[in-house]
Amino acid sequence: MRKAPVSAAVVAVSALTVALSALPATAQSVPSGCGTTIFTSCSETDHYSQIYQWLGDDAAPSTCPAYFSEWALATGPTNAVQHVTFNKDGDGRFTSTWTGDDTIAFYPAGSVTIVTDQDGNVISADIHGPADQVLTGHLTEWDGGSFNNQSSVVGFTFGFEGSDQAGNPIKVHGASHGNWIPGSDPAGPPSNGHTSMTCG
Repeated sequence: MRKAPVSAAVVAVSALTVALSALPATAQSVPSGCGTTIFTSCSETDHYSQIYQWLGDDAAPSTCPAYFSEWALATGPTNAVQHVTFNKDGDGRFTSTWTGDDTIAFYPAGSVTIVTDQDGNVISADIHGPADQVLTGHLTEWDGGSFNNQSSVVGFTFGFEGSDQAGNPIKVHGASHGNWIPGSDPAGPPSNGHTSMTCG
């Protein structure tokens, strides 16, 4: 399970798009476009009350149950805020924090069809079968990054504490960091990066 890919043409815009698309339109404040359609001097703060976020289908870490290799959908109430700032030169930064008591449903390949863009962001999802595991508990995420005309950095942390359908306790912690050094391709993989996830 991964939160989002760590490569994008413009790091902040990609992460911002993931954050904005993570919620149904009815749960969002109306963004002015800072960082998504406006790249001149701007600043924006958005608040959210619901999470609707697809988590990827990477191989499950050895400390996590096998169903962690499936697509997962996190839903539920959340207290979230996102800040985006660009200066007149197009340099920018963003940060978002999400926390709430939520549900994460894991779908085997036969139960969901996912379409992603070239960066791995979910474009559409068609659920046509049951989840084979559902976790309920407290979810907290932090995302952030910054970029300028020479380099960029992005990172996130993900924490969940709750239980599975049988009432067994589960804790999950994930973190990822990537940076693009001067001269690297901002549309390519990060110059340096790491991703980790553990379950307990």
